[in-house]
Amino acid sequence: MQPSRLPKQRTLATRSQARILGKNFGQKITYIGGKPLFRGMKVIVNSIIPFPGFTAINLFGFVFVRKEYWDFMSENRKTITLNHESIHTRQLWECLLVFYYPLYLIEWLIRLPFGNAYRNISFEQEAYAHQEDLSYLKRTRRPYNWCSYWFKRSQEKH
Repeated sequence: MQPSRLPKQRTLATRSQARILGKNFGQKITYIGGKPLFRGMKVIVNSIIPFPGFTAINLFGFVFVRKEYWDFMSENRKTITLNHESIHTRQLWECLLVFYYPLYLIEWLIRLPFGNAYRNISFEQEAYAHQEDLSYLKRTRRPYNWCSYWFKRSQEKH
């Protein structure tokens, strides 16, 4: 009996980047410009999760992205989206997975009467503030940095 062949996991890399990556191309790491960026995050592109109107959601380190958005995103936008979700993955682990979603829900309920509760949640404020800084998780982020956003309001117009 032959062992079943599993398909290689897709990585976020263009053909020119694949030449740079060489033997590492096809590993379970997402590569941008030849550097590993999002370790331990599985990206699932589908038409069901998240609900229509949302681009991506991180559920216990699995990032679900709507196919209709993913297919038309530029590589830069994909990178920013995955970096945003990787910040949430770090937050998840800091909350030991089980406390993240209750804290998220409680904070959303508390901020609901004050407008745009989603963007004012401390987890989201940190992720949006640093989603374009690809070195944030590796170099500058302090553990539990999302706590520093508890008493701040989002700078976005409501």
